[in-house]
Order: sequence, then structure tokens, then C-alpha cells
Amino acid sequence: MQFSKSVERVIAFTVENASTTAERAAQSLAAKLVQVEGLKTFPVVAQKTMAILSDPDFEIAEVSRIVSEDPALGARVMRVANSAFYSRGMKVASFEQAVVRLGRIAVREVVAGAATMGLFPDSTGIGKAFRDHCAATASVAKTLARDLAPALEDGAFLTGLLHDIGKLLILSAGDPLYGRQDAAMLLTPDRTHLIELDELGFDHAALAGQILWHWQIPDPVPQIVAWHHQPALAYTEPVVDVVTAFLRIADHVEPMLAANEEHALSFIDLFAAGPDCRFTGVSADDLRRAWPQMIAARDESLSLFGENVARA
Repeated sequence: MQFSKSVERVIAFTVENASTTAERAAQSLAAKLVQVEGLKTFPVVAQKTMAILSDPDFEIAEVSRIVSEDPALGARVMRVANSAFYSRGMKVASFEQAVVRLGRIAVREVVAGAATMGLFPDSTGIGKAFRDHCAATASVAKTLARDLAPALEDGAFLTGLLHDIGKLLILSAGDPLYGRQDAAMLLTPDRTHLIELDELGFDHAALAGQILWHWQIPDPVPQIVAWHHQPALAYTEPVVDVVTAFLRIADHVEPMLAANEEHALSFIDLFAAGPDCRFTGVSADDLRRAWPQMIAARDESLSLFGENVARA
């Protein structure tokens, strides 16, 4: 498997350019990539569909024909397409209608997300918590982008949905790392990747970025996922900077949506003064206004990507 330059940069950056350490980290990650790829293969039907949708002159009938080869994937796509995130009150009854109403890019995004989350139907324990966080973060990112940066809305949901998939891949490979850690700490943003770097030599973000690239998930999603714990690096790249910042905001906000009002308000004021909100210009008032919508979107997303949906 080819080792992409973006992931090499992540490893070099996280180990402060110590060449021998970076080389060991690259070797460790390469070994894990081979192991994971043997366990999780991206659905062929989804790959074909995404390839067709990458062409602006695609034929809707051909897309529908290919999706019909995987009824479970088609059912997941239709359910997401009819959710509040995408339908905006306009329900669709067929895949052809979904393409027409949602647009090529959004449908490609839904296919990629539904196929990827469908690879983890039996997640339990901390794995279920990871998957739920991915689903909920997707909804929060999309809600924030829709309200505050509409130009970023198309990619916000998919990057949120896939941002922590590396954790699920590590679990799938049977690595005992997470079993030795406190569950609350594992669900705290910007903490788990430090443990992974210390014990594995790489983190879940770098692993996911490379796997998503190998699965041909559309750019710049793999790069954003690979860098979402490296804001100092991501914020220097014009193509990914603001999207990564919105993803990081959603990643931190999502766990707080279930907190009591006093705790949530205290968090909002403190977090809005931090570097991610400053970089995007998102204010405490922006977060307070969006809070009810983010709670509703979070609930919707969890219902979409629960275990029964993943098994559909």
C-alpha cells in the first residue's frame, strides 16, 4: 500500500521531525494499514457509485443500477437522504430522486458515509461510543457550517462522520490499547491520539486518513481527517484549514450537548475564546444560537447510524 505524503507529514510533525522516530512510526503505521485492510474492505458497489458521481456528466440511470446491486447500502443511503440533514422537508422515494434533489456531491457524500459506517455494524462498548460520537459530530459540523459557513456545508457531514473511524479500525484489528484506558478519557477530545502516539507510534487520525485515501474517499476528506488533531499544521493549508477548524469545533462541542445548561454555558464561553473558534470567527453568541439546532441534529444523526441502521 502506498504511503501518502500527507500522512508522512503528520507523523513527522507529531514527533517533532525526529527522523528515526518518524521512520519507526511510519513502519508501525504501514504494518497496521496492511492488517486493517485485510479486515475491512470498502464495498465495491460504493466505490463504483462514487467513481461515477465524480463525473459531472454522469448518468442517473447507471448510478441507480449499480446501487441496486447492494440493497443494504441503498437502504442506508435512502434513509440518510430523507433525514433532516439532507431532505429539508423534501422526501425522496427512489435513488434517482435522491440524486436529482440532493445533487451529485451530496449523494456521493451520503454513499461514502453510509458505506463506511456500515462496516461497523456490531460495535459495542467503547466501539459503540466511538461510532455514536462520529455520527453525532457529523450532524453538529453540518449544522454549524449550514448556519455560519454555507460554502463548507457539503463536506462538513462526511468529515465529521469519518473523523474518528481510525479508532474503530484499531479496535477491529484487535489491538488491546483502548481496553487499558479509562473510557471517559478516551471520549475526551484531543486526548486519545496522544496515548496512541506514545504506544503505537501513530494515531487514529493518520491511520484513518491513509485508509480513506486508499478507499478513494473524495479529497480533501482524507487529509482533513488525518490532520484534525494537528491544527497548527492544518491551519497553514488553504484547502483544508477552515473545514478542519469547523470539524474540531464540532468534535469538542458534541460531548457537551448532553450537559446541563449551566455546564454548557460555561463551556461555550471558555471554548469560544480558544484557537479553533478564533480561527473561524465563531463566537460564543454563535454557539449559543446554534445550540438547540445542534442538539436536535445530534439526536437525528444517532437515530440514523444506530446499530439497526448499520445492519439494514
